[in-house]
Amino acid sequence: MFASFVGLAITGCGWQLRGSGQNAVADIAIYIVEKNARSVGRALREQWSFLGGDLASIGDADFTLIIEKEQYVRSLLSVSPQTGKAREINLKLDVKFSMRAKNGTLVIAEQVFGTERDFIFDETSVYGSNENSTVLKEVLAKLVAIEVARRATSSAVAYREK
Repeated sequence: MFASFVGLAITGCGWQLRGSGQNAVADIAIYIVEKNARSVGRALREQWSFLGGDLASIGDADFTLIIEKEQYVRSLLSVSPQTGKAREINLKLDVKFSMRAKNGTLVIAEQVFGTERDFIFDETSVYGSNENSTVLKEVLAKLVAIEVARRATSSAVAYREK
């Protein structure tokens, strides 16, 4: 009885469920070109498919996304005073990307996007520093891919609305 009253009160004030949002990626066919950006290219393909986007051939694509010059930079932040070994490291990933429409119009001018993370080595851990570095590189590539996919989606939607 109470639930009926609440339901009646909510609908009486004009409130209603709006449903799920529209998937902007679903109707965008994209061709991805990678030039020295294998990790980010792979992660971007996975992300685009996950979002429901279409990975098309160059002839069938609405847009061409160019990813290039993936560069990892590793820098030492601190050293263990007991062992003299690396204790804390910063890993940074930068990648250039741009996007063109099917007719060749520049949709996203070339820009650099990067992300970075610090990580600490546990000297007592069996899981070694090379494994940590490899996993962190994969994570950074996925983070960059997510951001590039967002920018590509919003730019493609804005381009189509012109």
